[in-house]
Amino acid sequence: MKLVRSLEKLGDEGYRLDVSPKRILSTAPTAAGIFYGSQTLRQLLPVQIYREAKMEGTEWSVPCLLIEDTPRFKWRGAMLDVSRHFMPKEFVKKYIDLLAIHKMNSFHWHLRDATGWRIEIKKHPKLTEVGSWRKASPVGPIKWDDWAHQEIDGIPHFGFYTQEDVREIVAYAKERHINVVPEIEMPGHSQAAVASYPEFGSLGKPVPVLFNYDHADQFNMDESTIQFLFDVLSEVIELFPSRYIHIGGDEVFPEFWRKSARIQARMKELGVISVKELQGYFTRRLDEFLTRKGRTLIGWDEILEGGISKSAVVMSWRGEQGGIQAASAVHDVVMAPSEFTYLNYYQGDPEKEPLTIAPKPGATGWLLPLEKVYGYDPMPAAMAPENAHHVLGRAMPALDGICAGPKERRVHDISQTQRPGRSRLDAQGAKGLSGIPATP
Repeated sequence: MKLVRSLEKLGDEGYRLDVSPKRILSTAPTAAGIFYGSQTLRQLLPVQIYREAKMEGTEWSVPCLLIEDTPRFKWRGAMLDVSRHFMPKEFVKKYIDLLAIHKMNSFHWHLRDATGWRIEIKKHPKLTEVGSWRKASPVGPIKWDDWAHQEIDGIPHFGFYTQEDVREIVAYAKERHINVVPEIEMPGHSQAAVASYPEFGSLGKPVPVLFNYDHADQFNMDESTIQFLFDVLSEVIELFPSRYIHIGGDEVFPEFWRKSARIQARMKELGVISVKELQGYFTRRLDEFLTRKGRTLIGWDEILEGGISKSAVVMSWRGEQGGIQAASAVHDVVMAPSEFTYLNYYQGDPEKEPLTIAPKPGATGWLLPLEKVYGYDPMPAAMAPENAHHVLGRAMPALDGICAGPKERRVHDISQTQRPGRSRLDAQGAKGLSGIPATP
């Protein structure tokens, strides 16, 4: 393996792999390119290369070929949701290993939601003392039309990462040329934080950490709440060197703000007339704060609705239209339309797979087979050519919205879905890098 600076035409992550009967030579202009070349070499070897134990009787050979490979997109990533079900540090590292194998360079870490706060914040310890625990988890198919009566298992669920854990995982990812993008969801999906500090809620009453799907409150927009969130982001920034900080911004429940006297008073004070405008004000405050810290805000496509600064990045999950709209408004975008990229959908026969977030097995729109993932091009056909450069790439959210089911199909954590999800990560990796074999 050799660093060859004259291969700069391959970019920061490209490489050249030359295999002849006498030698294997991997060259690249950067260490990242050398790393990706080694991953391709592993893929060319017999599958036993991925075993941890020594494998006797294996013929270690690769075909003669010449490959020049450069990434089509800057952002090639997958998300892991550890809020709905906490994943131990060792599992997170294993997930990062899977991303590295598939030449992905972005690990989107969903660290908090209404169902659990998973990162230590030293200035506000109740976030983990209270917010990392919930009394139960959902069981069986989700009752989308009757969340208040969702069946639960009665088993307490808890866990969080210390700041030392986070540093260790970030360093582990860096060794594999993966950037860790933290997501601290706000202002919606915030019930775990409001359970920890009720004064930051909209309705002025105690709520539990969410244990079903019946959300009870979300952040208010008082100045003290915004300063509290600045405290949180300040500690997050110290832990994560990532240029991008994800603030969520999706699925803010307007009814909580409409029926809150303090929110209505705040809107009058700020001179805004709708909850979308209020969220826009909040997002711009976060954006200004992150910009001062030298970081870039990224959020789900709902952040477009209230108006955002030109520097903000949009992750389009409700189809492609949000990404197209964002790019036309000169925002960079990451494409993650749920119907093509969400790994918590069924990938095959629902009767033979663990339960997913689908309202019932086989429900229309909740099937994501392997061929559909392979077939998705993250550059939308409707994207104007002059805006195409704003598409940074594609993400695969592994949202753990999975419920436990009957004993023989019970799913308590996303680790049981790792195996079926792996093939769809293969597809994501194939769409992120465009290998060009020459003289095979």
